[in-house]
Amino acid sequence: MAGDLPAKIYLMATPSSGKSYFANGNQYFRGVRVIDFSVLRLERREAGDYHRKVHRFLQDYDSPVCLLGRRGPKDLTDFDGVTLGVVLPSMEDHLKFVAARAAEHRRDIDRWADEENILEARKRLAKYAKKRKLPVFTSFREAAEALIPEEQIPERDSDHAASE
Repeated sequence: MAGDLPAKIYLMATPSSGKSYFANGNQYFRGVRVIDFSVLRLERREAGDYHRKVHRFLQDYDSPVCLLGRRGPKDLTDFDGVTLGVVLPSMEDHLKFVAARAAEHRRDIDRWADEENILEARKRLAKYAKKRKLPVFTSFREAAEALIPEEQIPERDSDHAASE
């Protein structure tokens, strides 16, 4: 978050890992806007190349932002200037998020209620992070605390302290 450029953070996580939960509870974290890209895509009814849309969104967003998404770019050079991280909650926490999703009667629960699918997605994301030497965190809060330094907190963030 140095210089005059706004901070760009992109955190990747598997489905049912708490992206929406964290974004809904933390519209701002230490002065940085938190957005769940899946929700944003649904609101805009966007389809197409996920990576291109994430990249375009991050390029066009003119304020500090922490974008939460499902997949990472194949080529990290496309995301120069963006701090990348991966969130893999404990399996216990992950299953709690799945149960919460089921309780909400989410239409996509069938696939992600299956523990095998969750394990496979987690394995792929862990391999992705290791290959690209990306930091892995056990929660979105842990990632945000590590990637958004406290000295970057604007004074207006005190209005959002209750949501943290």
